[in-house]
Amino acid sequence: MRRFLYGLSCFLTIQSCSAVARADADYYEAFKSADAAVKVGRFDTAVRTIQSTLRKYPNDYALTLKLAWVHFQGEHYADAEGSYRTAIDLSDGSLDARTGLGWALIQQDRCNEGIKVLQSVVADEADDNAVRGLLTCADRARLHGTIWAVLGGALYQDHPWLHLSGASFLGFNLRPSQTVSIGGAYRFSELVATDRRIPSFTQHEIYVEAGYIGKTVDLLGQAALIWGGDAVVGGSRHVGTSLRFKRLNDHLGEVLIEATGSFYGDLWVIGLAPSSTLTFGQLSATAGVSAEQFAHETLISASLTSALVLGDFTVWAGGKYGPEYRAAYLSQFAVFNAQDRSRWAVLAGARVRTAAQWSVFANYALLRLESPDGLLSAVHSLSIGTAFTL
Repeated sequence: MRRFLYGLSCFLTIQSCSAVARADADYYEAFKSADAAVKVGRFDTAVRTIQSTLRKYPNDYALTLKLAWVHFQGEHYADAEGSYRTAIDLSDGSLDARTGLGWALIQQDRCNEGIKVLQSVVADEADDNAVRGLLTCADRARLHGTIWAVLGGALYQDHPWLHLSGASFLGFNLRPSQTVSIGGAYRFSELVATDRRIPSFTQHEIYVEAGYIGKTVDLLGQAALIWGGDAVVGGSRHVGTSLRFKRLNDHLGEVLIEATGSFYGDLWVIGLAPSSTLTFGQLSATAGVSAEQFAHETLISASLTSALVLGDFTVWAGGKYGPEYRAAYLSQFAVFNAQDRSRWAVLAGARVRTAAQWSVFANYALLRLESPDGLLSAVHSLSIGTAFTL
């Protein structure tokens, strides 16, 4: 009987130890599985894995901290904030949990709250992640933007009356806050006729832009005023809006929808131009269509542009096919204010970052034009510029 009881005791002990071992194995396997899922971008799977294990260990600090980290990696910052707060309560204010909370607040554009949390961390210990968070908020608080200047010229071939043109351009885009963008530009052009007896004429263009910049959506409004130039076309007024959806998935980088209204002395033009950008590592391709509506006519064109980024060097090439007339692309600060229709175009360019804040760029374009009476011509356009990033 004693041998039986002794054997039963050993058996139960072995089973109990085996159950604990299996439970411990499940616990540590949850961390490994979550890390593997995050590595391949399967954040929902990682969350479910940690949450399932948390039901067995509801007050486990390490699991809760891991859940917060997974939420953060998946850019679900509000969920990360909640989990980091729970981890703080479970650990009586651990530095890792407080640092994570500070970063989760920063990523939700709540720097004022995040700074307070991270300052308390730095007061207890000189944590590098907390210091980087404070520097990030300081950087976001300053003014960001870009200022650029461009000089350009165009040579006309077989045009009924134009010979060449020159232009200077100055533009800026500023971000006074994380969610507000303002921009503007001025272009001065001078056009020279083929007949020297005809004096050259000038054209002035002013563009303004302002709107909301978000993490996944941008909404901007634009306006432009043009005066001088071709006496036949005359001045014009333009209004527009652009809606941009960003970070849609790993390859679909963005979708842009532009709508414009142009008002000339002799007609009005309504334009709609949706486009989408696909990214494959350093290579991107942007495809779009453009539709213009006149009083009794609709024009459709299509475009495709590819770009390759190689460190500080970027090159691009593209083209457009289909008729356009007095087209306006206000988000690019450009209006084709002329009598000719564009039939097709090809372009190529490059940009080089020469310093931390400076870059230079050049762009070439060849356009096929058609005059109002059906004569075909071509224009070669070359522009060179520099940009300064604030």
